[in-house]
Amino acid sequence: MPRRLDASELKQRAAGRWPAILAAVGGLDADILDGRNHPCPRCGGDDRFSLVDEAAGALLCRKCFSSRNGDGLAALQWLNGWTLPRAVDAVAEYIGDGTGPQSANRKRARPAAKPKTYPTLAAATAATARAVGTSPTATWPYHDAAGVEVATVVRFDLPDGDKTFRMVSRSGDGWAARGPDPPRPLYRLPELADAPRVFIVEGEKCADAGRSVGLVATCSMNGALAPQKADWQPLAGKDVVLCPDADEPGEEYISTVGGILAALRPAPRIKVLRLEGLEPGGDLWDWLELRDAHEPAELTETLHGLADDAPNWQPQSPAVAAKTVGPALPWQPFPTAALPEPMAGFVSAAARAVGCDEALVAVPLLAGLAAAVGNSRRVELKRGWQEPAIIWSAVVAESGTAKSPAMELALRPIRQWQKQAMAEHAEAVAAHSVDVLHYEKELAAWRKSKTGGEPPERPDEPTAARYWTDDCTLEALALLLLQNPRGLLCARDELAGWLGSFDKYSKGSGDAPKWLELWGGRSICIDRKTGNPKTIFVPRAAVSLCGCIQPAVLWRALGPEHFQDGLAARLLLASPPRRAKRWTEADIAPTCEWTMAELFRRLYELEPEPGPDGEPQPVTLRLDGQAKRQWVSFFDEHAEETAALSGELAAVWAKLEAYAARLALLVHLVRLVDGDSTAGPECIDADSVAAGVKLARWFGHEARRLYSQLSETEEDTARRQLAELIGRLGGRVTPRDIRHHGYGGDADKAEMALAELVTAGVGQWQDVPPGPGGGRPTRAFVLGA
Repeated sequence: MPRRLDASELKQRAAGRWPAILAAVGGLDADILDGRNHPCPRCGGDDRFSLVDEAAGALLCRKCFSSRNGDGLAALQWLNGWTLPRAVDAVAEYIGDGTGPQSANRKRARPAAKPKTYPTLAAATAATARAVGTSPTATWPYHDAAGVEVATVVRFDLPDGDKTFRMVSRSGDGWAARGPDPPRPLYRLPELADAPRVFIVEGEKCADAGRSVGLVATCSMNGALAPQKADWQPLAGKDVVLCPDADEPGEEYISTVGGILAALRPAPRIKVLRLEGLEPGGDLWDWLELRDAHEPAELTETLHGLADDAPNWQPQSPAVAAKTVGPALPWQPFPTAALPEPMAGFVSAAARAVGCDEALVAVPLLAGLAAAVGNSRRVELKRGWQEPAIIWSAVVAESGTAKSPAMELALRPIRQWQKQAMAEHAEAVAAHSVDVLHYEKELAAWRKSKTGGEPPERPDEPTAARYWTDDCTLEALALLLLQNPRGLLCARDELAGWLGSFDKYSKGSGDAPKWLELWGGRSICIDRKTGNPKTIFVPRAAVSLCGCIQPAVLWRALGPEHFQDGLAARLLLASPPRRAKRWTEADIAPTCEWTMAELFRRLYELEPEPGPDGEPQPVTLRLDGQAKRQWVSFFDEHAEETAALSGELAAVWAKLEAYAARLALLVHLVRLVDGDSTAGPECIDADSVAAGVKLARWFGHEARRLYSQLSETEEDTARRQLAELIGRLGGRVTPRDIRHHGYGGDADKAEMALAELVTAGVGQWQDVPPGPGGGRPTRAFVLGA
């Protein structure tokens, strides 16, 4: 066997001699390294290899997980038995420059030329056969939606008993011995349009086998090796059955394809049919071969019955829609119009003054106002189901997006009240120190006297009225709640401090379960080893929460455990797209700030009512008749949505049900204290319920959008950020446009970046004809076309 390149030679050539060749090998996926099984040079296992490091072209054995088995050129040598010059020529032919090794003195690799074209499909297939060294044994044509053949997959059986696959595709007016540009059509695409149910398998042979018994079956070109390059949009809204091969690559395939399909709109209904009785590596063709004595109609009925009973496809954690390559959900502006006055006017004015998105003001403001209501009011949806005015919200944004100034402006009335309360407390502490001196003097006199009687009472130590805190440790918070039973706002400019406080004084996340109780406004009991009192019992712990955090920090700080225990689902998240700062002379009017401060004051003045035991309890507001009908309609519709979800998003939807009621309560109380004559003090009306539902639905959309980013690869993130940039540029750009914003580097790379968005279904190309002065025609990328 020819000598393989060692690591030092790989680094040398990657550094200068053959950058274009190594890059091409790294991106070949199935075109040259075609998924054939070959013995691993380390363990000898006859298992499938895949490229795992595109920069170096390294290989990973699925059996022993050894990597760096050789660089891409070495892989071609031992996979095909080629000499080194033969491997170089093959890769050079693939990337189209036809020159072999590049000069080490060249600063840049020579641009790749167009691939060689042949006048007919037969001529291109013959050229491929000559390169492989044997004749084709099977061909599978691929067509576009109009039925025009655009590509063909060719199978070659090799002398050693193995097989390999090559692609031939249209190139201009001719044919080229390479795969088509993404997005690639699905196999038998014209048959899919009118099919109510489509079976997805890994290869054309299986698809044809399914078709032979009456199924509508398809696959992507290169099967499990390149599903991301296929155009899956024709399956939107259909019943889809994923039928994997009985091996690990088969499971990986359905995981990837399922994620892609789940991102389509309208989403298809996806089942996973794992055929029983197959040997490892077996597929639908093998299953049908074992039943060749049965009638096709009988087999069709059996397979459809198995599909009906098959489980629904479930995404892998940590989130629904994670790791999909479908189009990301668009940002929806915060529904400021759903807020009552003076909230809506303040949010708009504050956002203009700060120069930020309105969501950055509104989201912390909701939590601040909920904290002002605290334990004074609650809403009863039916007997036994009550929701408190508790809101946890978080602004998720990068540094430099003005999230902190926006939060500061939204919470300024609370901070001013706290400042005033602390000044009053300082005066009370000074007076208390004088009272203590008098007490100590009286106590000393009593001890000296012989008259007896009761000793003087020690004056109680004054406690400060607290409206907010940034101390997130549960023990400190419980003591503050004991002293301030109305409730508190926990506000953190960096919310990571709150998440990090869970295990500050305990192993693991010992405080997290108690925080879950706090969200429900339930009682908490804290036993302390030191301090007085030793046991802190708070019958109704009302803590609203708000803060800011960067995206990467949020997902890292939450971790899998807080997605599983439901803590993440309790956060109302908002992450507006980043936008460039612009100087503004706008300022918020003093009257607008004063009006908001008055709103906070009136909410703080809402008093609870005495309970059966004499202790204060929240006043209960119920829904009036029209509001109740509107709530029931929302509840039923929301319940159907929840039933269709799973995992983390299902948990979010369960909490949004409660948040719709809490937001309706808050909106109604704002209307009430602001003097809206249609808002009654005992019942919540339909207008408030409608506003609460609209706000909850917006937060639901935002949760979908953000959860889809949880497991993004670097490539996924780069595509999303590029799409967001294009949106800020008006939704229509040319490759030159994005080069001016730092994308792509050169024209080819900029066009490639946009082509990846087309593949992901984020937009489409549009031809741009020459202008009146002539010139070459160009094309533009249009977002969401």
